[in-house]
Amino acid sequence: MALPAKCSVVGCDKEVRSLGFCTTHYYRLRRHGVEENTRPKDWGKREKHPLYQPWINTRRYPTAQMCDEWRNDFWQFVADVEERPSKNVFLKRIDESKPLGKGNACWVAKQFVYNGTDKAGRAEYLRNFRKLHPESFKRYDAKKKYGISGADFVAMKEKQNGLCAICNKPETQKKRNSQETMDLAIDHCHKTHKIRGLLCSACNQGLGRFKDDVGLLESAIEYLKRNK
Repeated sequence: MALPAKCSVVGCDKEVRSLGFCTTHYYRLRRHGVEENTRPKDWGKREKHPLYQPWINTRRYPTAQMCDEWRNDFWQFVADVEERPSKNVFLKRIDESKPLGKGNACWVAKQFVYNGTDKAGRAEYLRNFRKLHPESFKRYDAKKKYGISGADFVAMKEKQNGLCAICNKPETQKKRNSQETMDLAIDHCHKTHKIRGLLCSACNQGLGRFKDDVGLLESAIEYLKRNK
């Protein structure tokens, strides 16, 4: 049996949690942008700076596409970015084809704000945020439920030409309270958790009603043949 992998930080013998780091260094990387055991000389000064948290939040997400100069140097980020006008704003690229950097960043007001105390307000905030960023949540849900990335989903869909793997037809089901068509559903085996393909709502629900039982499906086929 192979031994558990060790943290990639020199001198750390803890087991890997994620991305090659143990729990301590993984969260240190997520929070502060560094994983080393020794803290930089400007550690406390950076944490107290009003632009420190926006820098951490922005560089944490790949979709932000922050330039290397900003990603690797907090103080360069501070020198290039104008003062944050309020807490309810975030940095956005002016030209989406270029990385976030000097001359290509502006503060944009958040469309939805949650004050952090009201549970009902939080639920409403999340509903609105999900509506505003459907693709992001689709990737998140696919990763959480099935372990596949957004790129994996797109590749599967392209391989099937955007059609259901069973009936070979496009999805026609509309989203609830919307005229927008739903995306194909990710079908998987409930026993092995193996991803089988992408199905339209009708075929996906049909398999579910037959309990993914091959015997029941074959019996249904024979029934249809006998009663043409």
